[in-house]
Amino acid sequence: MRERRWSQARPEPGDVIEGNGVRVRALEAGGATLISGDVAAGVAKLAPGSPVLGLLGELPSTATACLRIARDRGLLLSPAPLETDDGWNGAFATSAADDVYVELEIRGPKSGGLREACMAEPPTPSPSAAIQFAGHTCLVVREDRGLRVLVPRSEATGLWAMLDRTVRSL
Repeated sequence: MRERRWSQARPEPGDVIEGNGVRVRALEAGGATLISGDVAAGVAKLAPGSPVLGLLGELPSTATACLRIARDRGLLLSPAPLETDDGWNGAFATSAADDVYVELEIRGPKSGGLREACMAEPPTPSPSAAIQFAGHTCLVVREDRGLRVLVPRSEATGLWAMLDRTVRSL
């Protein structure tokens, strides 16, 4: 399987796959903080008023949102790393996760076809943003003109290669 060949580098910010009405772009890393325990309490303290999003939730243009991973875990995205101490803060714990995920933006008039080709099953409403996307467990939310996919850094090369082949075959 070509996606297991590691001669390719993982996508770097600004890298683009483009073709057949779809554009996939690797984004600059912003801030990311993993919240464990009481996610709502963590969001209320670290980013008051920010939404907690599940699968295909709408990412606000105001840049700060929490993507639910599990009942007791969420990834708080922010424009820049937050100034917080890692560890327990009462009902929740935080840890810096700025380098844990690679963020991909998927846009274009045929991006819906890529979504259908890559998701393991037709998405149903889910409080968790995690889903199998092209064979990789990713966090997937919507933004104004497409999708935002966060893939664990360790799986980014494989996903990037898969997306490159899929975009060209649409």
